[in-house]
Amino acid sequence: MRGNRGYVQVAIVEPYTTALANVNYSSHREKFLKKIDSFKPTIVYFAIVMAVGFFFGTIRVPFLVPRLGERYAELLEMPFMFAAIVLAARYVIQRFNLPTRLAVRLQVGFAALALSVLAELLLATVLQDRSLMQYIASRDPVSGSVYLVMLMLFAFMPATLAYKWCDPKRGDHTRMR
Repeated sequence: MRGNRGYVQVAIVEPYTTALANVNYSSHREKFLKKIDSFKPTIVYFAIVMAVGFFFGTIRVPFLVPRLGERYAELLEMPFMFAAIVLAARYVIQRFNLPTRLAVRLQVGFAALALSVLAELLLATVLQDRSLMQYIASRDPVSGSVYLVMLMLFAFMPATLAYKWCDPKRGDHTRMR
């Protein structure tokens, strides 16, 4: 009797432990690390543009807004932000060797857009002590419209630069010049 119990216990426990032992944890770790690696271009693109915007904001708010007003100060900042967006997108494409597939480029751009909007709304509500509706209502209609266009350019810029500097003669469709 005792031997049968031991056999039954081993038969029940052993397949369970064998199944656990056969789980390939390294493949799960590799999948997780691959997902993180695919998100790095998004983080870098977002961080560069956000840092440049923060830098320009430290100049715009104390020096330009009192002299020009908020509308003209923001409109004056927009071309510089556009240049920063283009340069950041080019850097991310080159640094991470993004493929020219539209889906990959749009994923980077729109995920960075989501992070940017989230960060701006959080900063506006926390630092300025406003509600979300107060912040949206306080935006200037002219510079706010241009700002929305800039956000769309920010989202689409990695995809827009997909084939701009590729050399089709060499078959180079993954790197920009």
